[in-house]
Amino acid sequence: MVVPNLSNNALPWALIENMVVDAAFRRGGAGRQLTDYAVKRAEEARCYKIQLASTNSRKEAHAFHRSMEFKASDKGFRLYL
Repeated sequence: MVVPNLSNNALPWALIENMVVDAAFRRGGAGRQLTDYAVKRAEEARCYKIQLASTNSRKEAHAFHRSMEFKASDKGFRLYL
């Protein structure tokens, strides 16, 4: 999702959330292809950053995201309505 923004010279930012690859297809390159596609779309939209949300318990997914050069940066909070 590309999010309009007022800061950072009004450049938008992108959000990747709920990216899941079926267990039967993991380690086959699908996650890398999905992430590459999302990064390309963010670049085309001139986003200044991509924020990726992942549940704390998904340690294997976190290792994958780090392998794609994403860095852990913030602590997030949610309020479900």
